[in-house]
Amino acid sequence: MFAHENHSIWDAWFIVENDEAHMFYLTHSPGEFPHVAHAVSSDLHQWQRVEPALYPGAAGEWDDTRLGAGSVFKWDGRYWMGYTGCEPGRDEDVYADPEYHQYRTQRVGIAVSDNLHDW
Repeated sequence: MFAHENHSIWDAWFIVENDEAHMFYLTHSPGEFPHVAHAVSSDLHQWQRVEPALYPGAAGEWDDTRLGAGSVFKWDGRYWMGYTGCEPGRDEDVYADPEYHQYRTQRVGIAVSDNLHDW
């Protein structure tokens, strides 16, 4: 079982490399936007949180509001993480009601890493 104290967590995805499992998951604490956190384990029982993998992008970027579920795979010696990004609605936004903020302008992007830690 895994817990991230004082944070909500959801949508985990995994990759195993060199006898070590890497868990990426969405998390946030009150007042912060969701981001992709990262934990590792050699036995799937004891998990060590490491530096988060991804945070929302800078203001004006395609993923500047919230990040969503993803997946990781290894291809051609590198690690590729597909994930959902969201930005606030712009002029093309069809949802005028702030209640639907989380559904505004979602896209899927790719982050790349050589070591599963630096994206």
